[in-house]
Amino acid sequence: MNKKKIISLFILFTLIIIFFLKTSFFKNLANILQFNESERVKKIYGYCEGESIGYLKYLKKRYAIKNNPKILNYKHFPPVSWSIYETSEKDSNENQLIILNYPGKEIDIELNHYKDNFYELQDSYYYSTLFESIKKIKIKNFMEPNVSIELYIKNKSNELIVKKKIQVLKNNVTNDFPINQKLTDFEMSEKRFFLKFNNIKKDTKIFATLKNRYNLDDYKIIDKFKNCYFVE
Repeated sequence: MNKKKIISLFILFTLIIIFFLKTSFFKNLANILQFNESERVKKIYGYCEGESIGYLKYLKKRYAIKNNPKILNYKHFPPVSWSIYETSEKDSNENQLIILNYPGKEIDIELNHYKDNFYELQDSYYYSTLFESIKKIKIKNFMEPNVSIELYIKNKSNELIVKKKIQVLKNNVTNDFPINQKLTDFEMSEKRFFLKFNNIKKDTKIFATLKNRYNLDDYKIIDKFKNCYFVE
């Protein structure tokens, strides 16, 4: 074997080793040999956490699901319906819901300080699909009996457009500011949503309490694991 051929083989061998290391080939092979398919899915995508593909696979098998139940995931991940999708059924079955990572009837979201007295409800469109309203506002270390709030949408031209102005009285029992503002009033559709608070200190921590669109009391629970549900 001549020197040129030996060098070529050495380079090829080196590239193969680099490929195996970069793609975690040996680790993936070990996982395939050590775990069955369901265990691998659970390990990669979570069972009732994150994308929760493990729970979806379980439901598909346990209840022999032949349609396409509507899937709601309260953790912001790309759609996961692909994992149990039935191509023969084009539309979602609205009579059945699979609810993943359910947070309860209400959830507190910390608003992100944007600039000056402007705060943003980040991922507002995503939240508007799962929650029906901002029930109340909590402002840390704010002692005033009322607060003035302006609600804004940032349009495609990057302009902040005021949509509503409200004056809110503090609830002296719970120490928060009830506003009961429906998110659908703003037609968010991927737009950014801001709240401006007057007379607050810079970088004050502010939380919005969102009211869930989906109350489990309104459904029959078919299956439950931790905070993942199959209901109708």
